[in-house]
Amino acid sequence: KKMDAQMGQRYDALINAATVRNTGIELTLGHQNTVGDFHYNIEGNMSIIKNKLRRLNGGEKFWVDDIRLSDEGIGLFTFWGFDYQGVFQSDEEANKHWFGYAQDGEQNPYHAGDSKYADLDGDGKLTELGDRKDIGNPFPWLTYGLNLSCDWRGIDLSIFFQGVAGNEIYNRMRTRTEYNGTSTQLSTKMVNVWTQAKADEGIIGTIPNPNGNSYNNTVSSRFVEKGDYLRLKNIQLGYTLPNNISHKLGMSKCRVYVSGSNLLTWTKYTGYDPEVAGGVDYGNYPQARTFMFGLNLSF
Repeated sequence: KKMDAQMGQRYDALINAATVRNTGIELTLGHQNTVGDFHYNIEGNMSIIKNKLRRLNGGEKFWVDDIRLSDEGIGLFTFWGFDYQGVFQSDEEANKHWFGYAQDGEQNPYHAGDSKYADLDGDGKLTELGDRKDIGNPFPWLTYGLNLSCDWRGIDLSIFFQGVAGNEIYNRMRTRTEYNGTSTQLSTKMVNVWTQAKADEGIIGTIPNPNGNSYNNTVSSRFVEKGDYLRLKNIQLGYTLPNNISHKLGMSKCRVYVSGSNLLTWTKYTGYDPEVAGGVDYGNYPQARTFMFGLNLSF
């Protein structure tokens, strides 16, 4: 302690306690050509990568939060939770699924309208230790981009696409928008929530009863979604005045342009924006769609 104080170090020294292996390939291809007055350029790039945590502090697990886990033999920041299998439509179905409680003489806490999870260890009970598994990973195995540009008689056009594939996003915002409405506005999907009145009419509810068991909103594959997307990141169209005209105006060059960013996104992700840092979406604000007009003058 005295030595730490003398050295000005408040905490224990940090060490490199993990070994991560990243394997993959990066590839860039390009082509350009001129046909008469028309010149074009095409360039694409892609990165394929897979990571695995080989060693971590003597085999000790590291929880980033209650969703993401780092452990030896799996990818960094893997989502770890229950395997969601739907909604119990009746008490009889719940009792049949969780048979272990009846055997031990305990009252089954799960009823109609509650979330149904896989009993991975086969003990007839839902346990944090025995029934949680790898339910997704935030790292895409593929990251890619495509640049297209061309010019013809003073007119120039550039387009940039960017995307990822193979990653998952934990949409934690849904734990609020598909709940009881006390903290945020509810999703329109709540029309499919389980209620006893619907069940009596034979209508199958696909969203658990928000007022039911406390496990209905726990960390599970229910909130894991594919994070693949392709985005038109930027497009720009410009026009440069001929030299003889710009010189008459007292300029060496005059160019006007219009550009737009984040104009289109193709994705099946239901959140606001699939570009989620860290893989857990708490309702991050989507990237702004912007338009710009500009004038470049050289004298």
